[in-house]
Amino acid sequence: MKYLYLMLALFLTLGLFAACGDDDDDDNDDADATDDDVNDDADDDVNDDADDDVNDDVDDDVDDDADDDVDDDVDDDVDDDADDDVDDSITGIQDGSIPAGTVVNIVNVVATSPITLSGSGFYVQVRPEEDRAYEYEYSGVYIFSGDAEGDLPDIAPGDVINLTGTVAEFSGNTEVQLESADDLQVVAHDAPLPDPYMGTPGFLGGWDEDSPEPYEGVLVQMDDVEVMMDLGEGMYFVGDATSRTTEGYVLIDGVLFDYSLNVGNLLTNLTGIYWQGSPDREFVGYQISPRGVADLVME
Repeated sequence: MKYLYLMLALFLTLGLFAACGDDDDDDNDDADATDDDVNDDADDDVNDDADDDVNDDVDDDVDDDADDDVDDDVDDDVDDDADDDVDDSITGIQDGSIPAGTVVNIVNVVATSPITLSGSGFYVQVRPEEDRAYEYEYSGVYIFSGDAEGDLPDIAPGDVINLTGTVAEFSGNTEVQLESADDLQVVAHDAPLPDPYMGTPGFLGGWDEDSPEPYEGVLVQMDDVEVMMDLGEGMYFVGDATSRTTEGYVLIDGVLFDYSLNVGNLLTNLTGIYWQGSPDREFVGYQISPRGVADLVME
């Protein structure tokens, strides 16, 4: 009987050990499962964070590149548009800051003469503005259209013109040369002209100390002049009717208008386009081209 109790106690002890072992295995399994969950979660978080970072970086790079491309395109477009719309002023052409050989766009200028009798060109000038003193220096220029392809429209004083051409010098006279009739547009008519610049035969003839060069291409006027010499071919020397000295003559011609004068004719005022003719002549090259009867007012 004593042995029976001992055997029973032994079996009970072994059963308890077996039960503890199962619990440990379950606990370990649970722990392993927990570790797996933690690792999986950690891996997922790390991967998600990494993916987010990579995606964010890629997005940022793409956005930056896109922004840069857009900005570059916009800048290029703006620059191109600005270049197309640039107004190259008559002042810059005449004062030499825009050199010969430069292609220029001239906009919103007014024609001060018709086309020459030879059909070679016409004159334009900066338009006057209300309530602002007109700046005559370097305000006019000759437009040479003699070699332009196509048919030019009729040009009359008061026409408002936009044009594209090339700056050139010919026989001392600055001009803008047209290549095609398509490079010129008459956008309005009957615009007011600048009042003529008031000068004297001595100054406009180039006899004074100060150079009259800044007034090349400008509409000018002289009062009380007399026809001193008939040079033929529609050209005359006129001078101050009171002094009657050869030093102070200025040449007038028939480039824009065919007329006839006699030596001794007195002109209360003489108006015309002032320009520089051939420097090869024996006399001063500056001259005035009347545009019509109204430019020759006699006593």
